[in-house]
Formats: sequence, structure tokens, C-alpha cells
Amino acid sequence: MSDFWGVWYRTPVNNNEIDLFQFGQGLFSPDEIDARVLPAQAGIAAVVRPPSGVRRPGIRLLPNGAWLVGIARIDNRTSLYDTLKISSSIGGRLSDLELIEQTYRRWGEDCVEHLIGDWSFAVWQPSLRRLFLARDQFGITGLYYHVCDHYVAFATRRRLLLAFDPKLTQTDDLHLAQLLLGWKTYLGERTSHRHIRRLLPAHVLTVTDAGAADIRCYWQMASAVKPLPIRSIAEAAEGALVHFDEAIRCRLGSHDPVAAMLSGGLDSSAVSSTAAQQLLAKSRSLVALTGVPLSDDELFIGNKFGNEWTLAAATASQLPNIRHLPVRSRLLTPLAGIRQSLWIHDGPLGSFSNAYWLNELMRMAVSVGSRTLLTGQMGNLGLSWPGTPNTRTKQGLRDWLRSVTPLTLRHAIGRQRLIRLVNYDGNSVLHPDLAQRVKVVDAARDDPFHPLSPKIDDNLLWRTTILGAGRSATGVAYAEMGAAFGLAVSDPTADIRLLCYCLAMPPHLFIDPSTGLDRMLIRTAMAGRLPDAVRLNPRRGIQAADIIVRLRSDRDAMEACLDELAGSDAIHYVNLHAMRSVWQAVQQRNDYETLKKVHTVLLRGIMVGLFVKQPGGGPRPNLNSLPMD
Repeated sequence: MSDFWGVWYRTPVNNNEIDLFQFGQGLFSPDEIDARVLPAQAGIAAVVRPPSGVRRPGIRLLPNGAWLVGIARIDNRTSLYDTLKISSSIGGRLSDLELIEQTYRRWGEDCVEHLIGDWSFAVWQPSLRRLFLARDQFGITGLYYHVCDHYVAFATRRRLLLAFDPKLTQTDDLHLAQLLLGWKTYLGERTSHRHIRRLLPAHVLTVTDAGAADIRCYWQMASAVKPLPIRSIAEAAEGALVHFDEAIRCRLGSHDPVAAMLSGGLDSSAVSSTAAQQLLAKSRSLVALTGVPLSDDELFIGNKFGNEWTLAAATASQLPNIRHLPVRSRLLTPLAGIRQSLWIHDGPLGSFSNAYWLNELMRMAVSVGSRTLLTGQMGNLGLSWPGTPNTRTKQGLRDWLRSVTPLTLRHAIGRQRLIRLVNYDGNSVLHPDLAQRVKVVDAARDDPFHPLSPKIDDNLLWRTTILGAGRSATGVAYAEMGAAFGLAVSDPTADIRLLCYCLAMPPHLFIDPSTGLDRMLIRTAMAGRLPDAVRLNPRRGIQAADIIVRLRSDRDAMEACLDELAGSDAIHYVNLHAMRSVWQAVQQRNDYETLKKVHTVLLRGIMVGLFVKQPGGGPRPNLNSLPMD
């Protein structure tokens, strides 16, 4: 999928008593949006050429004079053909954006309620002086925007907005403080840039001459889930397979080979195996890519495992059309991965510790000729949801204690826990000055992930909240990674039809009452598709388990980076003393506690510190400069 962007100048430009609207597709340099460009027709709309060599299939001029720009993969094409009375022969020749155009001409802005897939688009109506932005319900797309008195700008990536207006580089310090505390900052409209907002999934934004932007949620997952009269796990698994297989089919594309992220876990194994089966029927192939640690030392931590190759290989060996490749990332260090990630996402991200192997995996997918990459990121609260914890388990006991504790006492305990998390004695990566400046302890108490927020007791509402329905930025992150490497990243486990079906299942069906084994929906559904060593494995994998070994081998660069942060504004945001303490522990200790602090203190602080040092983004890293492993 390509990028798109647009700007509406709401005040006269260069003494011209007209509005100027410009938009395009593809990346651009600042001079490609030029206030001196005059409108093409009626003083209202002008289409700016994209960079040389970039086609413009994502820009449409509608019969009523409106302009449509966007990117899309529509999954319910057949049902739309029937509703719109379009023959399959004609519909098959329509691009996905042309199909959106047809739905817009039929239903107007309500067309969003009829579209299923990964899509985002904008419509500019010159005659009404009205801008409309829309995003899919839960797909892998992204759309950012900025609204002010002088102009409205939107883009699929923040760097397009930053290039247009350098003033937008101002940081959102509260957002950064929450990120340093491990808050779920990937859920919500705010970004690390104070004046740039993210259009959330299942939301639309409308801007008119009246002034402020009007944001509306047009679809709610909790309301879309309808209880189903299912009494057995076998019956539930049979229905889940219907939706899962269709979700896979919609995402395979036509380019061969298809690539897939394959770990030792259930979700990616189910996606890879099912995709390979469907591809085999069409004499097509699948490349399965598995992250492999550099060292076997201390990879098995507790009941988790760090080397997922053996289980992944068991899945890959099931079908002859799977080419299984290891992703070792020998040459891309964790620090280099973070720097690349900051450029790809234009700011800090939750999965920063995994950036080195994720970026290498995507680079390998491109190197083998793939243009489609499948992942199973969103399965954990859908197809592979563990189920409601039993009160005999540690989590179940914790939930029971929470339920019987008075709300006032829970608030007091939560506040003390948050204060300890901020940790003014010097062990937290959050600088105490920043914590006090933004009052992070008291901020956003209505956030369901704030420690002082009451527990959500409704099972469905809790699951959709944890899933991030209507708030998640996971789809944005994968869209940005895909765009950086030229891949269409897609997640069948995020298909809203599959998710709604799985959320409708009674919670008790996900746990085997005789053995206590969880995630029974996916385990039952994958019988005969996955080897039992994978399907019935109760252990969880741990990503980047060898990161301590990698950091030790990159000692000079790590110490230079810490010195770099010490000489920048980062010292007002991150606690360098705590970060250096963890760095010393990395070189001396071999325990799980140090591994956790590498993620939560050292690398998290480096990520935010480097962003603060250069919030407008640095020079583009050469993502394809390293030789393959």
C-alpha cells in the first residue's frame, strides 16, 4: 500500500481570495506542497503530482466534483457487488478504491459502515468546503491529522506532516512520560508529537468551514458481538475455522511468494499453516520467517522458551510448499534497530526492543521476492484467547482480591503503586522532573489502563478494551513498517468477522475443564493442521531472549549512545543514572531480572531519549544496506 496525504488551506493564500486544497499519493519533499500553486478548477481543488515514478491509482475524481484519495484492501467485495447490483465480471475489474467510490456514491459518508478490510481514505467536497477522513474498523492502516485555524493536513505517516510544517515537531511530554512508565500509549489518539493526532480505528473525522474537527465513532466491536448458541468447543472451533479460512483467503494477494512471520506460538503457526494449504491448492508457495537467537545461553527462562526454531520447523515441515528461513539478525544490533524504528514510525513505539529482528525479517521477506507479509499479532484476545483465569491461578486470585477490595482502598493502593512506579529514588527510567512537570500520577484517570481506574467487570467489555478496539495503534505500526520496506503487511487474526465470532464465545469454552489447558478454541480448530508438539504446547515463547548477548557485543556503540544522550535535552526526560546502572548489570549479570530491566529501563530510555534529541526525525537510514545473513 502507498502513502497519501492532503492539505486544505482554510485562509487566503498569497492574497488569493480562494481556498486551496492539495493532495497526492506517495512520499513528497516539502516543496511539493507549495502555497504558490494555484488551484486547477474553480479556485478550489488542485492535485499535486506525486514523486517521479509513483503512479496515482489512489486518486479519484468523482462525478459530483469531489476528490477521493486513499488506500484499501476490501474483503467483502462479493456482498458489495450484490448490494450495489454490480456484476462479478465488472466488479472483478474494479480496484479496491474504485469499489469504495461506488459505495460512497451509494451511501455517502455512511459507506464506512458497509466496508470490511484494511482501508483508509479522504474525500474533499469543493462545493461544500467539506473534508471527510475515515479509517477501517481494525485493519492495518494509519491516518494522522492536524487541524488549526489556517489549515487542515492529513497523511498516512507523520513525517509527511512534519515535512509540511516543522512547528509540528513539538513533543507531547505527558505521552512520553506515560511511555517511559510502560503505559499502553499505543491505545489512543495521542502521539509523541503534541499537535499531531492519530485517527483511531472505526472513527471518521469531518472538517467544514464551521471550524473544529468533528470526530465520530461509527462502529463498536462490543455492540457488533452477538451471543451465539454454541455449547461445545468442537462446535465453536468449526465455526471459527470458517471465518479464519476466509480471513486468510482475503489476504493472500496475487504476488508470489507470500511471506509469513512464523514463531513457535499458536497464532503465527495457524496463520502460516492455513495460508500454505490454500496456496498449495493454487501451486503457489509461502516463505516462513522465524527469528532465531544468536546464542542458546539462558534462552529458557522459567517455563518460557527463547529459541522458537524447533517448534516453527515442525509447523513448516507439514507442507511441501513452505520454505522456512531463519532470521538471525547478526549484523543489525538492537541499538541500530531502535534508530531505524524511530525513523520508520517517526517516534517511539512499544515494540522497540524487537525492532532489530522485525526489521531484518521484513527486509528478508522483500529479498526473497515477497510483497505480502502475514502476521498473527492480534490472536491473543480472539482466536487464541486463554480464557477466564481460574481463581486457583495466580491471576485468578489477584482478580478475586481486586473484586472484594473496596474501591477507595483500591484507589489508595493504586496511587501508591503508581508513585512507586515513578520511583523518585532514582531507579525509574522516567526523570523525576518530567514526572512532576506533567503530573503523570494524576493524569488521565479515565484511562482504563490507569492504575486508579476501576476494574472492568463485564467480560466482553474487558476483552474489547484489552484488545484495543476503537483505540489500537497496532495496525498503524505494521502499516508503517510495511510502507518502509515495500510490503503489504496483513493480519488475518485481526479480521473483524473472526474477532466478533471469537468474542461471542462463552468464556468457559476456552479452557479444558479436565486438564486446565487454556486457548482451547485455537487448539481444537487446528487439530490436523498443526503438529501436536505445537498445538498442545502450554509454554509461552519470549522474544529477543538473547538481547543481553547482543548488547554486550555492541558495547562501544551503546556507551557512545549513552554519552550522546547525556549531552542533549534527553537528560530532562530520562534517568540516565538508572540507565547506566542497568548497562553495568548487562555486562556483569545473567539473570531474568536484568533482562526485564533491559527492556523497561535501558532500551526504553534510549528510544525516548533519541526521539527527544531529534523529534523532527533524522536522515533516512539505509534499510537495505546490510548484506543478508
